[in-house]
Amino acid sequence: MLNILIVGAGGHAQSWNAYIKLHPGWKLVGIVDTDTEKLEHATLWGVPEECAYPSIEDAIRWSEEKIDVALITTPIPTHHLIATEAIGLGLHVILEKNMAVGIDQGRELVKLTRKHPELCTMMGTQYRFRPLWWTINQMLAEEDPLIGRLSFLRARSTAYSGTMRSGWRAFMEDIFPSDMFIHHCDLLRYVPGMEIVKVQAQVFKPAWSKWLGSSTVTMNLVMAPKGKERDRDSWVQGQYYGDWQGTGLKAAWEELVEFYGPKGSIRVEPPLERPKESWARDPALPMPLAGEPPGARIIAYLDHDGNQQEVKEIPRRKDVGFNPHGYIDQMYLLDEMLECIKSKGKQQPATCFEDGYKSFLVTRAAIESSRTGSAIWLPKYWLEPLPEP
Repeated sequence: MLNILIVGAGGHAQSWNAYIKLHPGWKLVGIVDTDTEKLEHATLWGVPEECAYPSIEDAIRWSEEKIDVALITTPIPTHHLIATEAIGLGLHVILEKNMAVGIDQGRELVKLTRKHPELCTMMGTQYRFRPLWWTINQMLAEEDPLIGRLSFLRARSTAYSGTMRSGWRAFMEDIFPSDMFIHHCDLLRYVPGMEIVKVQAQVFKPAWSKWLGSSTVTMNLVMAPKGKERDRDSWVQGQYYGDWQGTGLKAAWEELVEFYGPKGSIRVEPPLERPKESWARDPALPMPLAGEPPGARIIAYLDHDGNQQEVKEIPRRKDVGFNPHGYIDQMYLLDEMLECIKSKGKQQPATCFEDGYKSFLVTRAAIESSRTGSAIWLPKYWLEPLPEP
């Protein structure tokens, strides 16, 4: 069993703690927060009062149990500094999104992990470990995909998050691009198994919005198979629209994503009837499958000779990541982190800092593109940069 320390006793941490309690391989041994009032309520987290600390260093010094992992769920502006400290103290790190506030900070974290290959790092981008996206990922990875070679994708996610965000997020300059957007960027890379190499975007808030920071992203993007980033003939085009100040007809992320090829298209569509529950429940797991709407459907539209078209619904696969326990979401992340730590760094999580940096980079490039009015070539920011063809 591994011992984990929660750094930042807020809402994200509460979600993680529920999964930690359920996973047989993990034990919460302490919480860290600079808010002394939160520390006074340590017992609500399932740890004794003496296991609440004002810093990671104090936790390591005074804990009666060895600490293996720091789970960092503090506000985004603190992520770079705290993750750097945790790695420097010899801890494996699970870091909630977003990775940092700037590209330079993200690069520094990746460089640091390369100096400590014995440590495992992981980003909290759990959406890719859900049956819906795993199913499409496996379909597109087949030698002869149902729709043929992917040529174009389109995604839309609109929601209304109120007249003002609460907490520290309300004061971010780019609220949506720094928060939810990273999940979508990660999926746009993961599902087709490609890298996003170029973006041209607009980041803004509606003129009528009272938000302090931007709430909306529209983006054209170019993707390429890994290793073929400079081969224009291998490029796949895409469009994205994400909005937290959406009005009128809404489209959740799990309800309108389309993949096109020469043989037809695969489309994630809303349910025919709205279910009573927001999330599906798997009887094998004592928890709701957060973020996995029960009614969202995978529909294939296949073109045949002439004007004939076959429409078929694709069942979701249940072997997400071939996980032997059937875990998804944060439970999957915890299980994968456990196995990687057992390997002593020989195996790194799929969402390790090195991989997560490329999803994070898309969010920063979209902001840069919006401010400069230019298309951004992302590989120029990679640790091994590639010139634009």
